[in-house]
Amino acid sequence: MRRRRSAQPARRAGCALDEVEPRTPIAPADIPVTITASGSYYLTGSVSIGAPLGAVITIDAADVSLDLNGFTIDGAGNADFGVQITSSGGVAVKDGVVRGCVGAGVAGLTADDVRLERLRLHNNSAENAIVRDRATLLHCNAIDKRRERL
Repeated sequence: MRRRRSAQPARRAGCALDEVEPRTPIAPADIPVTITASGSYYLTGSVSIGAPLGAVITIDAADVSLDLNGFTIDGAGNADFGVQITSSGGVAVKDGVVRGCVGAGVAGLTADDVRLERLRLHNNSAENAIVRDRATLLHCNAIDKRRERL
């Protein structure tokens, strides 16, 4: 027995990611950038800082997800911070490398509910990560040859 084909085109079982969770790209050419609106953001390429700079990425909004997308933020001894969180909280930073910053790789002293996931933080001069007591760190790797602390 043969199945009849429908005259209507077949529907896809799933949706595109941007339909489910719209995400905003951050290109290396956009750096430095300040995020001022809630939402989901992702890095589109690795970044190396060649001139003195405060923060590579500043998050100044609550309820922000920043996906480094496997890329590297390299302060190269020129950036104070790789990611600086100045909002009240509800921020997640995940999936990438932050290294070579003069201050901290990730700084979030004013923010509650900070979540750092699958980050490799290394050789940041002051600290690899500075966050408040209620922060969550999952599967992060911090390496600093000068001292043994995060």
